[in-house]
Amino acid sequence: MKTHGIPTILAFTAAVLPATGGDHATNHATKKEPLPAITLRVLNQAQIDERVLEKAKEEATAMLGRAGVGLVWVDCGASIADSKDKEPCQGARGRAEFWMRLTNDRPAWASKENLGFTQLAGEDGSAGVYYPAVLNSAQRFVHYGNGIAPVIVFTPYFLGAAIVHEIGHLILGAHSHTPSGVMCAEWGREQLESISTGKLSFARDQVKPLQIEVRRRLSEGQPSQRR
Repeated sequence: MKTHGIPTILAFTAAVLPATGGDHATNHATKKEPLPAITLRVLNQAQIDERVLEKAKEEATAMLGRAGVGLVWVDCGASIADSKDKEPCQGARGRAEFWMRLTNDRPAWASKENLGFTQLAGEDGSAGVYYPAVLNSAQRFVHYGNGIAPVIVFTPYFLGAAIVHEIGHLILGAHSHTPSGVMCAEWGREQLESISTGKLSFARDQVKPLQIEVRRRLSEGQPSQRR
């Protein structure tokens, strides 16, 4: 998407490897149903500052919450070796539990413009976010905004949004891009401004399918044998 002369600077196109091989939550004034939640086992391979990561976690949680889905964030250290020493990261994963790598190393098959990448195998999958691209995008946004704030102010918002985009692919599949919202393949001014204000969301017609799929996975209840 291009608007007012500002080029699209975030691209997710071709960042997903295709597969190989519930009801909408209702809030009541007196009682709220717990949100169906996914779990992310997070590897901070990029060694992102904890303050940035904590804020990104808050943004990702809020974004998914607006779509009626909860997010459980499990810190598994900086590598698989670290994760072996952390109890929540050791066992077989459940059907609504995924690995999320925050990395400085872009996969060879992913375009250099991509912020994130998802690998799907049937209904299983793992994802990652390429942190240098997140920093670059935040820097560009500050440049286009004539230095409205330091890059560090916006970095957690972009990181959180990139994480949620990949979660969207993990739950909804490879072909889940939309013309607008967090699942838009190419982010322009509309998405950038929504990211910077913490208001980016899933497209309205994706909210119920997202909830239904998470609930379906949770109802199966059996962990898979993959780690």
